[in-house]
Amino acid sequence: MTSCIDFIDSPSIRDHLQTLPPLPPAQQCILIAQSECRSLKDKLAALREIRASTPPEEFSRGCWKYQCNDSFPIILDRYIRVREERLALLEKAGPGVVYVVESSYCGNGYRGLYSTFDLALASIKPLYDDESPPSIRRRRIDDENDESLVAELSRERELVEIDVEGGPNAGSMRIWGGDLPSGYAYVPHPFRRGDIIRQGDSYYVLDESVEENDGRFSWGTDDSDMVLYGMSWDRSSGTFAHEHIFYTHGGTELVAPADLPEGERMLAAVSEVMRDGHALVEFLQCFTCGDRETLERDAVKGNESDKPFQMSSCPIPILRFDSPGLPANVWLYTRKYFGVQTYFRVQRDGAAEPHYWDTVEVTLEAEPRFLGGTGDLAPEDVQTIRDFIVRNLDPLLAYWNDEMTFDALRAKLRSSGVAPAEASGSF
Repeated sequence: MTSCIDFIDSPSIRDHLQTLPPLPPAQQCILIAQSECRSLKDKLAALREIRASTPPEEFSRGCWKYQCNDSFPIILDRYIRVREERLALLEKAGPGVVYVVESSYCGNGYRGLYSTFDLALASIKPLYDDESPPSIRRRRIDDENDESLVAELSRERELVEIDVEGGPNAGSMRIWGGDLPSGYAYVPHPFRRGDIIRQGDSYYVLDESVEENDGRFSWGTDDSDMVLYGMSWDRSSGTFAHEHIFYTHGGTELVAPADLPEGERMLAAVSEVMRDGHALVEFLQCFTCGDRETLERDAVKGNESDKPFQMSSCPIPILRFDSPGLPANVWLYTRKYFGVQTYFRVQRDGAAEPHYWDTVEVTLEAEPRFLGGTGDLAPEDVQTIRDFIVRNLDPLLAYWNDEMTFDALRAKLRSSGVAPAEASGSF
């Protein structure tokens, strides 16, 4: 069976995943759809293979999330159908249809008009090391504002994705939020605080947020959260910058300090500081960019008083071991956002120790839904949590709508056999 590892453009991530059990099916599908190093036809073939061999309920496993409420099989089937339709249309020439090769390395942003996709593709020459692949746009020559197809290419000039721009649905969150590549998928990685990594000609030293929480970091809502955080160095200006690094792309790999180019050797010094446990990311960014007032202000605020930590805006846990019959820790919110779907969060690993960063939203309604992967929870655990919501739906909704205090909710839950832990801030 095809492995999603073959679709990841990062030697370090590929090597790491080969040492671990296979990722859950949904996470594999998201990584395949996001791939920039394999052709769209290869991606569709791999996705069809996973779809045909995977029972629908298996797609709920793991840590993933979308900005829509569609089930994963619906999202997957839609991607396969839509991309097949776009492939057929992309290669369909006709009167008034032109193909434009677009590239930021051209003076006017494009070079030439062609009557077929194959002619446009053949016009693209091998790329220099510092060039990004161009794209090919299919549009009508008499209407620049009409919907157009944009074919994204790899460095080997293979078609890797087809996007749609313009038209009546341009920028629609309804469409983007349920598109397979737009999803968040947790991807284990081998990187640690202070590691130096390379993507193409760019180098970064990773900060403390790279450390995984209990083996996974699943507080993601879409593909923009599939990042690592680190510092880059600009020797010409003498400044650092904080970067978001899409680590499954761009050939991401670990770099030894001795292998850094001369202009990047400052990162070796920062790496030593980071490994020694001193979090200087914010300090270096503010200081070198001239934002010293922020440093001074934050230092003063940090020493104003010894006021106790306020829990008013923090989620309050109902811990599994304090709640007979509840198979996982859950969190209730003390600050609600009106107009947002009602929900609370459930810990996906089933451990007794509270891990807020490994949670998934579950709707508070008569038929509760998990809005993402259920992680390591067994099917019976998932059903027990749904039953808990249904049994306590009225008080939970009253609390959400500020019609009941947390103390009153706690008393109500205790009377139904499930009592939340005291809010201690220990989580």
